[in-house]
Amino acid sequence: MAEKYSYWAICSLILSLLFFVPFLPALGIISGVIALIADKGRKGRGLAIAGILMGILFLILQMAVAFTFFNFVSTLLGIVQGGSPQEQVDRCLEKGNGTSKDMCIILAITTNANISSTFDPALCDREISDVELIGYCNALLKRDKSFCYNISHSDTRIKCFGLIDELQRKS
Repeated sequence: MAEKYSYWAICSLILSLLFFVPFLPALGIISGVIALIADKGRKGRGLAIAGILMGILFLILQMAVAFTFFNFVSTLLGIVQGGSPQEQVDRCLEKGNGTSKDMCIILAITTNANISSTFDPALCDREISDVELIGYCNALLKRDKSFCYNISHSDTRIKCFGLIDELQRKS
């Protein structure tokens, strides 16, 4: 009679492959370890090792995605939590460089669009690092569609025109 595969090893591989479900690869790692320890007489050692390795890889990827998402949400919440427009921009500037800071400044300007005159007119040019976002930021800050023409991505350019139209209509 043929030797049976370890159910724990099969379970380890399947759970590790279901990486899109949060922390399920951790169960794949645990199942793989159980398969290696408890089911020594059955086939499936390679499945268990593959399940453990993929589980570790996917668990690390899940944590990286969760950290990135948490960082992005905390950035947004940090802006929306209030304070004067200048205090909001100052919190953004504390974030260092990069997309997180750029998006934070744009969000601060957007949430205070009705009082955008309180911001330094050179803020976008001085503090935003992404060329595409500089045009978007200047268009928001100065309510001027001409900055939208500098945006190369067509969807973003169209959104820029629409947002400026809406801001001009409301003022």
